[in-house]
Amino acid sequence: MDVPNNLYDEIKKYCRLNDITDLNTFMLNCLQQGFNVEKYGPTPFSTKEKEPEIVEKEIIKEVEKIVEVEKIVEIPVEKIVEVVTTDNELIDKLKREVNDLNEKYTDLESKLKKEKEKVKELSNSDQETMVKLKKEIENLKIELELEKNRHYERPKKEMPKDEQRKPLGKNVINWVPKSDRDVKNDLYDEN
Repeated sequence: MDVPNNLYDEIKKYCRLNDITDLNTFMLNCLQQGFNVEKYGPTPFSTKEKEPEIVEKEIIKEVEKIVEVEKIVEIPVEKIVEVVTTDNELIDKLKREVNDLNEKYTDLESKLKKEKEKVKELSNSDQETMVKLKKEIENLKIELELEKNRHYERPKKEMPKDEQRKPLGKNVINWVPKSDRDVKNDLYDEN
């Protein structure tokens, strides 16, 4: 059986407002109740037992004719009508709460986005800071090496004793003892 969309939507809303989770069972119960109203009428029988009302009629007796009294029992019927009413104030209150929740959700979502951006910025700035610190450490290492080398003096090599006697310079005359001299080439004519 096809249910018109507008009726189906109303039933879903009613179930949602009244915390009815089984929509199909609810619709089947409504169909059964409607059928019972159609079958038995809009007024169900009362389950309370009431004393029947007795109406007595007088019997007129004639000698030749006897009339019997019939007892008519009238049963009172209570009319039960179930009316679904909506509480507009409750609906308005719920709408306001939903709107408030939506606003809070939107606000929290924007705050979360801002915090994520801050974390990203801090992460980026931390990377930049790390690069700067590494450069500064390298520069400090270089300065330390320069400072160490500033007052560095190479160790002096000791000259052999033979070389220590020799005067420094290019125009140095080496004295050669007479016994070591070549007589033929005697520069000094000392022979």
